[in-house]
Amino acid sequence: MALITRGSIISALRPGVHTWYGMGYDRYKDEYAQIYDLKSSEMDYERDVNMYGLGAGLVKPEGTAVTYDTMGEGFHYNYLHVAYANGFIITHEAMMDNLYMKVGEAGTKSLGKGMKEAKEIVSINLLHRAFSSSYTFADGLSLCNTANLLSGGGTFSNQLAVAADISEAAIEQALIDIANFVDDRSLKSKIQARKIIIPVQSQFEIQRILKSQLRVGTSDNDINVINEGSYLPEGFFVSHYLQDSTAWFIKTDVENGLTMFVREPVKISTDEEFNTDNILIKAYERYSVGCTDKRAIYGSAGV
Repeated sequence: MALITRGSIISALRPGVHTWYGMGYDRYKDEYAQIYDLKSSEMDYERDVNMYGLGAGLVKPEGTAVTYDTMGEGFHYNYLHVAYANGFIITHEAMMDNLYMKVGEAGTKSLGKGMKEAKEIVSINLLHRAFSSSYTFADGLSLCNTANLLSGGGTFSNQLAVAADISEAAIEQALIDIANFVDDRSLKSKIQARKIIIPVQSQFEIQRILKSQLRVGTSDNDINVINEGSYLPEGFFVSHYLQDSTAWFIKTDVENGLTMFVREPVKISTDEEFNTDNILIKAYERYSVGCTDKRAIYGSAGV
């Protein structure tokens, strides 16, 4: 068991320290909230169930009976809440002899930052694995796939047929594909793009693409149709945790899509150990992340 003893913070036992540094850096604001819809949970796990409805109307020849269609349950997706925790122990002697209580306060702040870091990593892993066949969803396929299964029969694609780096042409093709999304009975559905999610390496290129009044990198006097048509009303979001320098994603307005269920919010608590008088400080929280409806996300792995 790791202990923070007087030897661990030797400088805190003597006067003369001007400042402590290394644990006070600012953090990026909760980035997972830009990707996921946040919901609370009071259950051990949450289950989302897909329903497929009736298909398109059929021709009824004169004098013939109506053809009756059916509807029912499709895919199931479970959100299994996982507990995350961390903590530290300071000996009684270290606490009593510490001339600079800021060291203990900094430890508590560092604990909170570490829990937030874990949540960011867990959250972005869904996108890191979006194109991997090793991580599958309710239909048995990866999050972004060219042949996602429809529970009423058929398939749809939520990734570029040929992976491409972010560009004006690639974004236009993605917007066309999103406009062609269908429901589980292959009926056209009004699903619109909201924002594009990019790694830090693409932040300058995306600004050129989205904020220019005219087309980027050409001598033509054509308008920037993505900008002019407000096809991405929430613009772009730069993820500092997205590790793939060429991957990019578009989040749509699908209601039940990328979701984070918070079962127990982060809680920091302290206790004193009876036998040693050591101070125990811990943080604990429980949550889950996932994607119910793949139409909520469109991606390209880049090249």
